[in-house]
Amino acid sequence: MCNVGNMKLILLNILMFVATGFDTKAQVVLYTKCNYKGETSVLRPGKYSDPSQFRLSNKSIASLMVPAGFVVELYTDTALIGQPFIVSASVSCFPPQWENLVKSIKVIYQPGKPVAYYRRPAAN
Repeated sequence: MCNVGNMKLILLNILMFVATGFDTKAQVVLYTKCNYKGETSVLRPGKYSDPSQFRLSNKSIASLMVPAGFVVELYTDTALIGQPFIVSASVSCFPPQWENLVKSIKVIYQPGKPVAYYRRPAAN
């Protein structure tokens, strides 16, 4: 039996799909260990300006699952400041020096746009 809250959520998902073409089941997944293992956090399109918004206990991202149509911008400073590390495909294992480096994230959904770039931030 559906309650009012569930019905509102279902209608919102339908409206979001019809209005934007966004598949509400598609989402970016963060992992605390390489090869898509460990603790996970699911991110929908939006801005996550602080590591506490990642909902990971150790705030460290070791791998990242990125579905087709998504672009993820990873920043080394909070509030989406600085040069982003941009990915448009899944990353099975970030280098060890990336541990605790990501401080903010922007998730973008771009259906139908071919995106294929992977840019590392400038070396210090």
